[in-house]
Amino acid sequence: MAVDGTVLRQLREARRWLTLQQFLEYAIWTLLAALGVLAISRMGPPQAQASVPVSATIVISFALALAGALWRWKSVRVVARELDARARTKDRFLTALDLPTSEESLLSDAARRETSTFAARLRVGDYLRPKLPWRNALWLLLPLAALGLIEGLKDWRAAQLAPELASARQLLEQARTVAEHQAEVDKEFNQVAEKLKEAEQELAESSEP
Repeated sequence: MAVDGTVLRQLREARRWLTLQQFLEYAIWTLLAALGVLAISRMGPPQAQASVPVSATIVISFALALAGALWRWKSVRVVARELDARARTKDRFLTALDLPTSEESLLSDAARRETSTFAARLRVGDYLRPKLPWRNALWLLLPLAALGLIEGLKDWRAAQLAPELASARQLLEQARTVAEHQAEVDKEFNQVAEKLKEAEQELAESSEP
């Protein structure tokens, strides 16, 4: 005889609660690592920033947390042991898994009935309902503050350089206009005009002159 259906249903519910709790705990640390990577990348050149997209980094951190949580509670025996410990069931669920399945006896039948009745009455969620790890979540404030400081400094620097950028763009535009006019007389100036146009585009994408 296989493990009682009621016991298995309760163990599956216990696994869902435990996996959710584990995911929340792991997600704090994987998200902390992801925010740290983002903060470091924001201190580098634009190429480094582009190589670390924000949305993909966050999604990967949550995916790693979920994979870790599923792996942590993949064994039904581990789930049974944890449920027995939290609900103080005197190892009833672990015993239910250890009952022989190939032979029947009065003692085994009585044990199955007892564990099935006990499992049916147990409210698993009362013992395993997840709690948000608020204390650990406070660590997320460090990389968030670093990101805010980095972006704030960038905005301040961009505001300081705005007049110089505008002047540089104006000079390039004037030089390109002159080169285009000269190209009507001397076609060699076409290359000069193209290079000036490329420089304008690069300057438009840059935050520094």
